[in-house]
Amino acid sequence: MAPPRSDHDSLYAFGVLLSIAAVFTDGYVQPDEWFQSAEIGARDALGATIWTPWEWGGGADAIEGDARAPPCRSASFPAVAAHAPLYLLRLFWGSGA
Repeated sequence: MAPPRSDHDSLYAFGVLLSIAAVFTDGYVQPDEWFQSAEIGARDALGATIWTPWEWGGGADAIEGDARAPPCRSASFPAVAAHAPLYLLRLFWGSGA
């Protein structure tokens, strides 16, 4: 007869499934992505002039926000973390915010 299952078994099974799912996702949020998302959001939502980091398509001399290559980072995180609040800011206070 098998021993009764405990909460530890369920927790372990959940951890294994979460680990397997993590293998097939895009990854985790990089720390500098938190800071760069505000810059990219301000460029896109408010029209700010920024130096575009290379992860977002800029080059070593990419001044005035001229992205020259496709970004290697996903736009999904900045869209939630920075773009949405900045678009709301622009909506309520105009583009001069």
